[in-house]
Amino acid sequence: MSIKRNVYVYLFIGIMSAALWPVVLELAVNMDILEFTLLAYAVAVPVSIGFARVLGKKFSIRQMLRNKTTFLAIVVIGILNYGFQTSGMLLGEHFISASLAAVLFRTYPLLMLPFLPLVLKEHVSKIQIFSMSLGVAGMFLAFSNTLGVAGSPSSMAIGIAAVLVVAFTTAFSLALVKKYVYNTENAIVIFNIISLAFFGLAFLAAGAQVSALNLGNIGAILYVGIISDVIAAYAYYVALKTMKTTVVTNFYFLVPFITFALAFIFLGEPIEWYYIVIAFLITAGVFIQRFDKTGGAYLASKAEKLKKFVIFDVSGAFENTGNSAIAAEIENGNRVLAIKIPNKHREKVMNFVSAGNHANVFTHDNRTISEEGAFVKEVVGAGDNDLVLMKAGRVDKSEDFFAGISELIYGREKPQ
Repeated sequence: MSIKRNVYVYLFIGIMSAALWPVVLELAVNMDILEFTLLAYAVAVPVSIGFARVLGKKFSIRQMLRNKTTFLAIVVIGILNYGFQTSGMLLGEHFISASLAAVLFRTYPLLMLPFLPLVLKEHVSKIQIFSMSLGVAGMFLAFSNTLGVAGSPSSMAIGIAAVLVVAFTTAFSLALVKKYVYNTENAIVIFNIISLAFFGLAFLAAGAQVSALNLGNIGAILYVGIISDVIAAYAYYVALKTMKTTVVTNFYFLVPFITFALAFIFLGEPIEWYYIVIAFLITAGVFIQRFDKTGGAYLASKAEKLKKFVIFDVSGAFENTGNSAIAAEIENGNRVLAIKIPNKHREKVMNFVSAGNHANVFTHDNRTISEEGAFVKEVVGAGDNDLVLMKAGRVDKSEDFFAGISELIYGREKPQ
């Protein structure tokens, strides 16, 4: 199966799981939040280890500890994107409906935008900023309508605030996933272990009150522990790392609408008019990003020397590469950057690459990465006869290499 087809399968799994998740959590609203979280991760840890083995990855804590920065990022992701996500959404659904919780949580793709240049060094375009403003408008509409409801507006505000905090922490942690997580199967094991330890200690500190479980509670625990935090997480993370961030998040505009239908069918929740408006605002914000041509490109530190090129970080395409040189670079925390070379410059560039002593430089038609190369060619928007040039290693070294290519093709920039 091709990389692109895999990504779409993963996205489908992620979308359906994400749509059902808020509905399933309603089955556990009568449980203590810490108890539910602890039990869910007690299930998720052995399941994630078994899942990694099924995919051919033997779990090794020593391997994950080799890069201290990566391991620290994994610890942060485990707390923010696992435990806090589950416990925060469960808290939110004590006060607001599953449908409203779902549509507010789906603001996280827009909330990721501030982290793209800071964490991923991705260019943020005007279109992306406009998209985020539509999401903010949706949040304002949620607050203005729910705070005006008779009964307990302050309680609803707590629920809304809890879900928006979850959306924000999810946005930050997903940016970390895309930058630091290479061995996804083993990383998911660590995520679940960290969450189990963190919320286990919190549960004990709170008095370790154990409640009687019913079938609904058990079903929710199993769903979160098996589907949400292992299978669906793997599918979404791989898709997110492989493709441009905004391309992946574009597909998630379907999630709130599916949740509305599921919540109505299984929970009998009415669909309020402003739910639909919020969903459309967020959908519009996410959807229009598909027409953006510059957002998501790599934000080079040597921008002046590289302004002739649009550079892409394509490291995610090499998640399971058989090329040992590229695999070693990514595992050590380095990246794979790519540029498109117009066909008229192909011969000159290839002569330059062949003559120089440039380590870990690959073209899209290299036989050792033929599948990845075909995928990367599509990502950078190369034509049939264009050349895609990739450099694996430290990003500063890759930028210097591409700057040399730019000088070769376009000449040295004259000082102003």
